[in-house]
This record gives sequence, structure tokens and C-alpha cells, in this order.
Amino acid sequence: MPMLSRENSERAVGRLATGELVEQVSQVFSVHPSTIYHLRNRLQATATTTDRPRSGRPRVTTPAHDRVIVRRHRRDPFLPAAETARTTMGTTGRQLSRWTVSRRLVTAGLHCRRPYQGAVLTPRPRQQRLQWVQAHVNWRNAQWRRVLFSDESRFVWIQRMAVSVCGVEARLATTTRTLWSVTPGEARM
Repeated sequence: MPMLSRENSERAVGRLATGELVEQVSQVFSVHPSTIYHLRNRLQATATTTDRPRSGRPRVTTPAHDRVIVRRHRRDPFLPAAETARTTMGTTGRQLSRWTVSRRLVTAGLHCRRPYQGAVLTPRPRQQRLQWVQAHVNWRNAQWRRVLFSDESRFVWIQRMAVSVCGVEARLATTTRTLWSVTPGEARM
């Protein structure tokens, strides 16, 4: 059931004053009859229809703090909420939690984004990928079935080095590379 706005509360009180029944008034405003009973009792006890102040935890941020948080995230949308929380102090002089920052951003219609953590595509790898695609544009389905595409995960790439030290040969050297496609006999990184 929806709550009554301040305007609708005043209208409901006006209808009650004209002698309308509580059940009729509740049907008009699509609320439960107990809502209208509580409204009438509050009017008789306090002579007003406004809600009483409620107890609860005080807000850690002021509207000015909220504007600062929103401004920072509009300027840098990929700024993590935890980073903002570390650098922003609340009204109590204590550090904000990342959850508080996230709630303030959602209230402002923004969402926390995580920075992309995959491989950075500089112009050279982009050009290499484009050349690879252009070289394989006319492949048939049977050829594509032999290709393994990854989600750009990091793989440990092992290379044999022909090094002979004191009669011991074939030491392994490892490097970490991002593998994005493999076909039999070739690999593109």
C-alpha cells in the first residue's frame, strides 16, 4: 500500500471533516483503512498531519559532502567507491565507508564502476589484431573450429632457450602474456 503524501493527508482530513467514513476515504486514496485511522488519531493528538520526528542513526554526510562525492565521480566515472571513501571525511571526522559512498552515488543516479583490469590495447596490438582478422576473413567454419579464443586472461608463456651451461641444456624461461587467439601452428598475442 502506498503512503499518503502531505497533500493527500490534508485532503483525507478534509473528507473526514465532511463526515465521510474512514473506509470510503481509504478507498479514494488507495490506502489501508488503518492508515486513515492513524492519520485521524495523529490529527487529534497533535493538531497536525505531519509525521513526528523519528529516531535513527544520524547521517554521516551533509548535502555538501554528497555534492562533493557526486562531483568527483562525474569527473572520473571509473573512480572506485573505496578510493573516494578513503579520501573523504564524514561529519563526525571519521572516514566514510565505501558503502556510504555507493549509496550517495545511487541516490544521485550514478553507479560505481570498476576500472578495466585487462590488457591495454595500444595502437600496435590493435593493428596486429586488425591484420589477423583481415588475413582470416575468408575462413570457413571447419577452419574456425580449430581456433581457441580466450577472454584475454593472462597466461604463462614458456619458451625453450638453447643455452648450454656446464653441459646442461634447455633451461626454461617464462614470461606472462595475454593470449587472445591460438590456431594450430601459430599464436597471436
